[in-house]
Amino acid sequence: MSDALAKLGRRVRHFRTAKGLTQEKLAELCDLSTTYISELERGKANITITVLEKVAASLGITATDLLANEHEAERGVLVKEIVQFLDTADDGKVRTLYRMMKGVL
Repeated sequence: MSDALAKLGRRVRHFRTAKGLTQEKLAELCDLSTTYISELERGKANITITVLEKVAASLGITATDLLANEHEAERGVLVKEIVQFLDTADDGKVRTLYRMMKGVL
């Protein structure tokens, strides 16, 4: 298993569970087998661009979102970016983000 496939699999699982989907439901939405989704999430399946786009669309995101790795940045970098987002957000967005973060943390 390549490191890239393992990372992609973790991203698929992250977005799938965040949307409250089972592997079975995601497979149905993508017109793929549950076994394939399982193998994909475990980094065992090679994926084509066509399938990558199907999976992303079924998750309501882009293929770029699945391939992005900003979430793996160092903690300090992430905190700095969060502060930059907050500095540019209006009061309503700051309140919304606060409620979201409070709910997660």
